[in-house]
Amino acid sequence: MATHIQFGAGRNLPTPPPPRLVYRIQDVVVVTGRGRSSIFEMMNPHSPRFDSTFPRSFPLGGPRSKSRGWLAEDITRWVFSKAAQRR
Repeated sequence: MATHIQFGAGRNLPTPPPPRLVYRIQDVVVVTGRGRSSIFEMMNPHSPRFDSTFPRSFPLGGPRSKSRGWLAEDITRWVFSKAAQRR
């Protein structure tokens, strides 16, 4: 059942979904504890350090932009999956 917020004049509107947080490379470095180069090596299928489970980044700008981002929930899920494998 959807949650509703009551606005003036008794109108009920659906609650907007929570915003999705996007991490930039600096954030991914802090959260994962890995270096910038290591992160890009884990994303490179030609690297011996390639990790197919590591979340894919996506472009943040136009077609010529080099800015990349990762969904925070994907990075968090990856970190917890790695921690679970160590148990």
